[in-house]
Amino acid sequence: MISIETIRDHTDLVRTAMQNRGHDAPLDVVLDLDRQRRAAIVEA
Repeated sequence: MISIETIRDHTDLVRTAMQNRGHDAPLDVVLDLDRQRRAAIVEA
């Protein structure tokens, strides 16, 4: 499993690695959900 920190810090690298393995992971959705989660934590 890839950590969210790795996805956040190295999005292009992760995207390329996933494509090389034949996966089309929705990283933009993952990053958007992560932003929403972090914003909700700050508001709480």
